[in-house]
Amino acid sequence: MTQKKTIKDFNWKIGIKVFGLCTLIGSGYAYASQRYVVGLDTQDHRCLDEWFYVIDTWKKPAADDVDRNDYIAVVLTADQTPANAKWAPGHVMVKRAVATPGDVVSINEDGAEF
Repeated sequence: MTQKKTIKDFNWKIGIKVFGLCTLIGSGYAYASQRYVVGLDTQDHRCLDEWFYVIDTWKKPAADDVDRNDYIAVVLTADQTPANAKWAPGHVMVKRAVATPGDVVSINEDGAEF
């Protein structure tokens, strides 16, 4: 008949591995939750095809770093929020850059031309 193992018989090497794994997972979660934000587009009529965005809050690109068709998250200011808007200043919106610094854009009835 085998004896039942007690807490005194617990293998300390396994305990260290479990503690290390939990610490690693917790650190990764803490880092990711501080750096990244998940954005959902819940509008009925969306301008962009995607409805799910992962926004890097630490990377703040300059205008020269933005390429055509890049997605940029912007925090709206009071000047960018019309009086009848359904969003408030401080709201985050994701936009697609269709023109970059130096591009000349002409807008007419048919749309925009580069």
